Amino acid sequence: APGAVAAVSPDLGAGADPGAADPGLMAMDLTIVLRTPVVSYEVPMSNEVRSLDFLRGTVLLPWVHRLLGRECGGDTDDTLVRDAVVNGDLLVSDAVAVVDDRVGLPMPLVLSSPKVERRGRGWITAVNRLLVEEPEEVHKPLRSGYVFPAADGDRECPAADEGRKLPPLAGWSGAPPLTGRQSTAHDTATGAAKDGQLFLVRALPAGLTLRATVTMSPALHECVGARLEDLVGHPLDARIGARRLSGTFGHALCTFSAAQSLAPAKPVDGETTIWFTSDVLVRSSGLGPGGGLEDLRGAFKRAGVPIELVDIPPGKKRFRAGVRHRRVDSWSAASHQPRATRMAVQAGSVLRIRTLANDASCRLARLALTGVGELRAQGFGRFVVGHPLLERDWFRLATLRAQNFIAGAARTDAQEKQS
Repeated sequence: APGAVAAVSPDLGAGADPGAADPGLMAMDLTIVLRTPVVSYEVPMSNEVRSLDFLRGTVLLPWVHRLLGRECGGDTDDTLVRDAVVNGDLLVSDAVAVVDDRVGLPMPLVLSSPKVERRGRGWITAVNRLLVEEPEEVHKPLRSGYVFPAADGDRECPAADEGRKLPPLAGWSGAPPLTGRQSTAHDTATGAAKDGQLFLVRALPAGLTLRATVTMSPALHECVGARLEDLVGHPLDARIGARRLSGTFGHALCTFSAAQSLAPAKPVDGETTIWFTSDVLVRSSGLGPGGGLEDLRGAFKRAGVPIELVDIPPGKKRFRAGVRHRRVDSWSAASHQPRATRMAVQAGSVLRIRTLANDASCRLARLALTGVGELRAQGFGRFVVGHPLLERDWFRLATLRAQNFIAGAARTDAQEKQS
């Protein structure tokens, strides 16, 4: 089953065997089970404190770094641990919801589905506009949620739809629910509640499981690997997210898996796809983040992997790419203020490309381990190359409900309806 994309690694050179593990580069899965609701910071709007449906690596990186510093405090190698983030030795990906031990991938922005579909059948029809021309019936783009691709051993449940031939089941789709809590603001001078000062806090619910990837350089793993082995399989209490001081939000249990060597996927020659699984920060021509297609191409070129979008034959109405942008904000716990706003290429963006150099496919497969663009240590810039899902022209995605994301949580009918 597909998991979180590996984090950043050093430049590996074009002459190495693409099927071999990178020398010493190690990755650990970080599984996070929320004990209380957690607010993943997003820009507040009016009287609503909003939350993302995933945890950014920006949130997890400080906690992991502090943990390593605490485990190695006082050693002669504490300088290596102290400077691990700025030197690129420690990298943490975004934490995304897990369903049935599968890590979600952001919905590809090249899929569409019929605007009018029969209710109650529990699945949607997805059309890959990279391979299929504009349908005759009216379609709507799929722009939100996550895809959980089916594994080879998954059995397809029989489904009947008025005798029609159904497309194959390719996986599941859905988004983790958000829970809401309404509170009243208090006067800082008197401590009494203010009249009419109600606000709503959205948060990831308790019981949700998320997973991230922690990647370490060879030097850092050699320094802290023995100590981290003692933590493998043992849940650690953590305080993460925003609004932790209230005591209601931010409690989680974090568990590390055993470290494993990273290996790039098999290179794909000719035409292939790049599916961004996290937001991407690239420099635009105006020297600011949030560039378009040309700036994405420039980022790959600077990484030593020149790419080009495929050509669409005249008269064909197919997509070459599906790219959207969104605003990225975060909160600084040190200054107690929001950080500067960035514009990023949104997770789920897809490029249909061809490589321009003879060995570019091998280098692209290795670059998928490292990511592209800026702030890769905080989870930005991750992508997968040639995912099998994007090689299908049309398929079905079963619809997930809220209870599929929250393991062991007792939910009443009213709570289910509200979420």
